[in-house]
Parts: sequence; structure tokens; C-alpha cells
Amino acid sequence: MFDDHGKLAVELTKILGDLGAEVILIWDDYGFKNGPFMSPRNFQTYVFPWLKQICDEAHKRGSKILLHSDGDLMLIFDDIVNCGVDALNSIESTTANPEYDIFKLNEKYGAKLTFVGNLSPVLLATGSITEIEEYSKRLAYLVSIDLSLIPLLLQMAENDGIDIASRIR
Repeated sequence: MFDDHGKLAVELTKILGDLGAEVILIWDDYGFKNGPFMSPRNFQTYVFPWLKQICDEAHKRGSKILLHSDGDLMLIFDDIVNCGVDALNSIESTTANPEYDIFKLNEKYGAKLTFVGNLSPVLLATGSITEIEEYSKRLAYLVSIDLSLIPLLLQMAENDGIDIASRIR
């Protein structure tokens, strides 16, 4: 099953890259709030060889790879970076691991990886406008998020059922 999906993903990456895609999104989930879906060894055996091939093929064609995965990926984070992923969405602030924090991860991986999004849906749904603004400014400043991504963030919030438009002044 992993090989079938991996071969398909590599071929789709080649096609998208050949068509001029600047960013190729891999929308997948690798973890629960308390850790990866399977052992790091199984990821290294079944998933990461394919992820590395996908990244290599994208990079040969001038495309970047944006991986979306929820959950606490701390045990496999180095592997994800070493495969060549260019950007990651999202770093869940609601995981059980206090070390799985975008600001801490940015200190370690910020030169190798771009963090995309990472505004907590919980904060967007329940936080005050002031709390949302303060966190967003801190995030943009410390992680140097490209503010042109705001439409993408708003769309992702809408996809999660959050009516963000009603919360903006």
C-alpha cells in the first residue's frame, strides 16, 4: 500500500513540477496530539523514502514541498526536514508535548524549514481580538511569516468551520 501510494505521489509530483507548480502541497497527517501515528522506525521504512523521492523530484523541477500534518511530530521532525520538506503546516499548539512549540522549533529548524500558518483554531474561535492580534504579531515577527499567506490562513480557518470574517474588525 505504501509503495502504491508513494509511486503515485512521485509521478504526480513530476507532472505538477513539469507544469510549473511553485508549491506542491502534501496534505497528510503523520501524528496524534501525543505523538506519531506509528513508530519512527516504521516511518523511516515506509513513508520517508517516498517523501524524500517526492521532495527530490519537486526540487529538480524548481518546486517547493509544503507538508500539512497535524499532531506532535517531534519524534520524526528531523526525518521530515532531512527528506527535504520546504515548509510545514501546522504546528499544533494543543498537543500534549510542551516542546512541540513553533517558537522553539523555529529556533532549531528555521534556517531549513518555513512554518506556514500555525494560528491555533482554538485561539481563533475563543480568543479575544486582542489575544489573536498579539499572538499573530509575535508569530509574524519571531517566525517571519510571509503576511501574503493571510488569505490561505483565512481559507484554512473557514475550512475548519471557523467564521473568522465575523471576528475581524
